[in-house]
Formats: sequence, structure tokens, C-alpha cells
Amino acid sequence: MGQCYSVEIKARFRDEDGAKKALQAKLDRHEEEHVAYNLPHFTEELGMSTDNLHDLMGIFFGGWKGKLEPSTTDDWEYADFDASYGWESLMMDAFETIAPYLADGSEIKIWPDSGCDHGTVRNGKCKWA
Repeated sequence: MGQCYSVEIKARFRDEDGAKKALQAKLDRHEEEHVAYNLPHFTEELGMSTDNLHDLMGIFFGGWKGKLEPSTTDDWEYADFDASYGWESLMMDAFETIAPYLADGSEIKIWPDSGCDHGTVRNGKCKWA
């Protein structure tokens, strides 16, 4: 059983390499965090790389298509997809993981089937509204 998600993200990086390493470390902890990322789908079927920050962002925030679509009007990128109910907290945790490497004002909005999680980065930390 799953849930529908819409995600919008505006990530301005202060340290792209730091963010990449933080997301790679998160992937490496998949067993202890009990997360099935299905990496062969992304790396083999979609040709994505865990050595590329944009691809990593797609894995965490882009759903099964593995990509975030750029907005034509502003700095936001977005994705709509179905995933497990637990994916909402995983996306929130991943955004908090990269928050120290993001510029102030970076944001994420996650709309599950109902409600909205809105995170904004200030001083390297994510505040949720």
C-alpha cells in the first residue's frame, strides 16, 4: 500500500561536495535505518550515479522516475510520485541531513495525501512548519 506525494524543493548549495557525501553516507546506512532504496532501479535501469549530487537528489526526492523537474518560472524543482507511507519521513530526514550544506532560504515542501510538511533552512538547520 502506498501514498501519493508532491514534492517541491529549492536547494541552493553552499557546499555541494559536503551534501553529496552526506547523502552517500545516508545510503550506506540503509540497513541500520531499515530503508530499501532499490538502488539497482536507479543505477542500472535509469543509469543514475550515486557519485552525482543531482542524481542523489533524484533518488531521495524524485520518486521512481528519479528526477526532479525544474520549474519554468522560478528556482523550484518538483516531483509527483507514489511511494510507501514511510517515504515522507525519509525525505524530511534527508533534507535535514543536507541542511548544513544548504544556503539560508533553501526550502522543501512535501505534500502527502493530506497536509504539507514545509522545511526552511536557517543557519544550517531545517525548521519545519
